[in-house]
Amino acid sequence: MSDTTKRTTAELNTTFLLFITARQLIKKYQEELDKVQLSYFEYLVLLALPDGKDEGMTITQICTTIHIEPGSISPYIKNLCTKKLVFKRHNKRDKRSFIVKLTNEGKEMKAKMEELEKTILEKSSLDIGQAEDIGDKVFGYYKEVYKNEKY
Repeated sequence: MSDTTKRTTAELNTTFLLFITARQLIKKYQEELDKVQLSYFEYLVLLALPDGKDEGMTITQICTTIHIEPGSISPYIKNLCTKKLVFKRHNKRDKRSFIVKLTNEGKEMKAKMEELEKTILEKSSLDIGQAEDIGDKVFGYYKEVYKNEKY
């Protein structure tokens, strides 16, 4: 790390640095997502869903994947259904739950959204190797912090 004597205590705090970095990245993502009328959480739902022919996920599986409380996801699923990017149906194995699947339009949007990270990266001063290195380190930290957590 470079000269840390010029940084405040808050700026030296790892959690704070992750927080402000995440806020700024989400802001940059949202600027791009606004162009296709998606919220950041709708984007995350699209990325979480498999795009295979017969695949889908329960709402609980989506919540676990993107770390959102089950009570908070309903408006995002509803909006994606309204935009015809996903559809939901009762789970054949458990009629109390729903399966959410991508529509053809949703698969096309997901393919576009998978390119979004490259677009964001191109606007920054990082190259792909640096971004992957940072991602690997943050993912390692995430796995350690959340190894005993469940949604």
